[in-house]
Amino acid sequence: MTGFSIEELKGRTSLELGFIVDIPRREKVLQQIREQGFIREFELSVRNKAGEILEVLSSVETIHMNGEKYAINIIYDITDRKRAEQQLEAVNKELEAFSFSVSHDLRAPLRIVDGYTGILISDYSDKLDEEGNRMLQIITENARRMGTLIDDLLNLSRLGRRELSVYCG
Repeated sequence: MTGFSIEELKGRTSLELGFIVDIPRREKVLQQIREQGFIREFELSVRNKAGEILEVLSSVETIHMNGEKYAINIIYDITDRKRAEQQLEAVNKELEAFSFSVSHDLRAPLRIVDGYTGILISDYSDKLDEEGNRMLQIITENARRMGTLIDDLLNLSRLGRRELSVYCG
C-alpha cells in the first residue's frame, strides 16, 4: 500500500518518509497514543511513495517486549470506500435537488386542478347529474392523493440530507 519496501521503512518514522499529509493530525494521534497506549479506527490521509494520496483507517496499539516499547499499526486502505461515499453523496444531492424541483413544479398545476374542481362542486354540483358529481369527487380524491405523493417525494428528497452509514463488508 505504501509503495515502500521493508528496508525503506525500517528505522524511519512516517514523518521522515513523507507518509503523513496532515502533520497536526499526526501530533494529536501521537499524543493520544502516549496518553492511552492506543488509538483505534481513526481516519487519516497518507501519501504513498509515488506521491498518491490514500485514505486509510488505522489502529495503533503499543506493546512492551524485552524491555522495549513497540507500536503495532494496522492500516486499511479505504480510499475506494471514501470515493464511493463521495460519489454517493453527490448523487444524493442531485436526487434531492431533482425531487425538490419536480415536487414543487407539480404543486402549481395540481392546486389549479383542485381549485377549479372545488369551484365546479360548489357552484355547479346542483346542475350536474349524479355521474358528473361522482367524476368531480374522483378528480378531488386523486388530486389529494397526488398531493400526498408529492409530499412523500419531498420527504424522500430530504433523506439525502441525513448522514449515511455505509457498510463495506
